[in-house]
Amino acid sequence: MKNLKSQILNLKSSGFRNGIVSLGAVLILGSVVVGIALSVALISYILNSTNLAIKLSAEALAAAQAGVNEGIMRILRNDYPSSPTFSPFLPGGASATVRICKDLTGGTSVSGCGATPASGRYEIISEGASLLKKRLVVAVLDVNPISRSLTVSSFAEKPL
Repeated sequence: MKNLKSQILNLKSSGFRNGIVSLGAVLILGSVVVGIALSVALISYILNSTNLAIKLSAEALAAAQAGVNEGIMRILRNDYPSSPTFSPFLPGGASATVRICKDLTGGTSVSGCGATPASGRYEIISEGASLLKKRLVVAVLDVNPISRSLTVSSFAEKPL
């Protein structure tokens, strides 16, 4: 009987030891799986935020270019507003602020025209924005006042 009790105690204690070893293995394996899952989630978040930034920047550039095109149409029709700054309607989430400067060039922002006199020249400064991304496009135009023919001297994106 005593021998049987000692055998049962030995079986219980060896099972307890095996349980502790398997618990440690499960914890280590679980930690590795959680670490891999977090790494995959972080990498996918970084890739998605980069793609979103590229998309927003492209939308802002398209809005700025659309603002310049609207400015060209207004100059050709000779109906640009008395205030040189306007915001055309654009579909989607992007917006543009456009300034038309007559007989002055060299502007670098929508807030003001340049200081270089240029008779017969128009400068269109358009700033496109999409959420936090902004892009600036500047176009310089030569317009014949009689025939209203238009020549684009430059059309370029400028740094903000």
